[in-house]
Amino acid sequence: MNSKTIALAATLVLVGCSSVGTPSADRWRASVDNGDKPGIGIELLQTPNGLSGFMYLLDPNKPNDFGAGVRRPMEIHDSTEREIRFSVQFPPGPREDMLLRFARPLSGAHIRGELQSVDGKDDPRVYEFVRMR
Repeated sequence: MNSKTIALAATLVLVGCSSVGTPSADRWRASVDNGDKPGIGIELLQTPNGLSGFMYLLDPNKPNDFGAGVRRPMEIHDSTEREIRFSVQFPPGPREDMLLRFARPLSGAHIRGELQSVDGKDDPRVYEFVRMR
């Protein structure tokens, strides 16, 4: 074997080993356009180890482009099949406590969710989550 073949084989072994034990994630995304203000995006990741997620401030000129948004982690406090209580902070603002409710358990290609502050002082916003492949 030449050095290129050995290097390729070593790379394949390393890549294969790094993926062993890594749980696959189901990922859903949804966003709401706010006109000339930044939109809000939500990304949820569900693995066998649990649920995690991110909120995004989206560029008003790129309303559904998560890659162009400012990403902040969701600090999940409690979750059930149809509800997630979490906090998120977009500096310089305060930490916000939020509640995300689903019409049904998080599964399938599409699911409707409503986002509202935990204190209920704002109107819920509807999000249509799409499962990403």
